[in-house]
Amino acid sequence: MNQALKSRVANFTKNSMEYEVMQFSCDMKSNLTVLDAIKDWRFPTEVILNVSQSCERMLLDCTFGGVSYNCTDLFQPVLLDEGLCCTFNSLDPVYRFKNISNQFAFNTSYPPNVKPVDYSLENGYQNPLPEHYSPMRAIGYGITVGLSVVLNVDSDEYYCSTSNSIGFKLSIHNPEVMPDIRENGLLLPPGQESFVRLLPTQLIAHKKLRNLSRKQRNCLFEEESKLNVFSYYSYENCVYECRTEILITHCGCIPPHIYTKYSNFTVCSYKEWPCFLRANYLSKRNDQFCGQQCLPKCFSKSFKVDIFSAKLNKTFLEISSPIIANMSSAYVDKNIAVARFYLNQYNYESTIKSPYIDAIDVLVCFDTFKHWSKSKKYGDMTAV
Repeated sequence: MNQALKSRVANFTKNSMEYEVMQFSCDMKSNLTVLDAIKDWRFPTEVILNVSQSCERMLLDCTFGGVSYNCTDLFQPVLLDEGLCCTFNSLDPVYRFKNISNQFAFNTSYPPNVKPVDYSLENGYQNPLPEHYSPMRAIGYGITVGLSVVLNVDSDEYYCSTSNSIGFKLSIHNPEVMPDIRENGLLLPPGQESFVRLLPTQLIAHKKLRNLSRKQRNCLFEEESKLNVFSYYSYENCVYECRTEILITHCGCIPPHIYTKYSNFTVCSYKEWPCFLRANYLSKRNDQFCGQQCLPKCFSKSFKVDIFSAKLNKTFLEISSPIIANMSSAYVDKNIAVARFYLNQYNYESTIKSPYIDAIDVLVCFDTFKHWSKSKKYGDMTAV
């Protein structure tokens, strides 16, 4: 939510390119003459990344499966529509993307002995698997073996925000999916402990479904639709690429956080920004085109998310997270958030999508009908 650390922006000289970039990014009055002098609009994103709160500064304490980890091993930095974000358990970029052009890729790190592996919802994990791998599996249900994080909002360092509040935005999604944080993000407030309860539901497809046309079954199998940027098809990834093409068609440019197949793409300057905002708004307001182009996936998983929050108590929190011992109670109330993500139960609902009636069933029914119609006659009438 916070787009820049106030102390870092304070180091910029007024009317410098860096200063005016921050003014423009925060919807504040900016010097257009200075902005006109910027030749490559990748530069503003470099500025924003340099002044953003890092994952190391945001995440103070992390445990998963009852084991403490270095937070920067569990969470990877990623540039999204909300700015610099930190993602947990996403598919490694090597497996997630193909043919991408994005200048702002980040080095990824993992816990000791953990290796990134390929994974898809339809085909599962690669085979064979190393002993320790990422994306990691949940080892059970309940808070004890879930993911727990202590976060620092750094409220005194807020320069500008993407919303009218102070806190964090989160999104729960599958490892291969590109989330839309701005539109679908959930809020976590500071000064509170939040229990984030997850209840997955899964849709899987019977093999007989492949005998039906796409129009009849209204879904796609993984190998049936190849995307340009993403290695694996999902409805969300397809819509992401569709909207990117709309932006390029209407404005001739894209924002720097967008991943694209084009190596020579043009980043939107402040002059094209109104076009981007208009095209982005229209593509989301009337999404019939992308909705028709992108069918749901035959294999899918979604999460029902319930968030329950209560006021933090610094004394109690010190027991599990000694890192806050030197912080005042006032600072904890204003800046610290605790989030505990957990599965509600080890088993979850899975629905099989299958043809209500297929060719074999039709033949059997037709043969039964012929036999019955020959044996059951009342006068000139046949019982049907």
